[in-house]
Amino acid sequence: MGVLHRDVRPQNLLVTSKGSAKLIDLGFGKEIQEFDDFKKSITLNWIASAPDELRSGKYTFATEVYFVGRLFQTVLSAHDVQDVPFQSVLSRMVHPDPASRLETFAAVQRELLTERPIEDSFTPEELAAYRAFSEAFIDQLKHIYHGATYRDDPELMVEQLRTVYRSMSLEEYARNSKPILNCILKGGYSCKPHFFPISVVRAFTELLVSSGESKRQLILTNLHTVLDSVSRAFDPEEDMPF
Repeated sequence: MGVLHRDVRPQNLLVTSKGSAKLIDLGFGKEIQEFDDFKKSITLNWIASAPDELRSGKYTFATEVYFVGRLFQTVLSAHDVQDVPFQSVLSRMVHPDPASRLETFAAVQRELLTERPIEDSFTPEELAAYRAFSEAFIDQLKHIYHGATYRDDPELMVEQLRTVYRSMSLEEYARNSKPILNCILKGGYSCKPHFFPISVVRAFTELLVSSGESKRQLILTNLHTVLDSVSRAFDPEEDMPF
């Protein structure tokens, strides 16, 4: 279930004291409960030329992406900003043809995280902390069982890692790595008999604690990509699917 705002324009954009942008005034908003609701949406208060799909009476989340992109362009133009980072992402947000446009804000976020130069985001010490944890984590795993997923809530992950670290902080290595693995993985997996360095857990936890939201998301995106490389297997304790 989602909500279409349908009135994306500069007058409905507020910026908090911390620099976060907030889109306000949901007076024209519409909750999407069924597919047909997309076709019933109306168009109001446009700040720019309409994208192609409006000619056929459609308004989707890709349409919202288009108008948010045009909103950014309006703000940048008003302040005569020339050197714009992520210009290729912005161009894909405002493409008039929905087939060539980024379809969702989740897709926009992935593109932003992918394009952001890592060397501009992390210090050498932070990169070392991430890579040491990633390598130690993968070194523990034989297989990830089908149906297992990854945790994607950074706040919850930090809380769980802190709890695990406190319970093992006087040790050099974790002889049972499952409490650490369960902070990242949801579901079944099989382990190798390797010890997990506690100092690596501490450094990675400190990295997450000190990172902002976008940085944390980049860390998780990279970690999930690494986990995708681990071979999959069926859980031997469950019935085979045939």
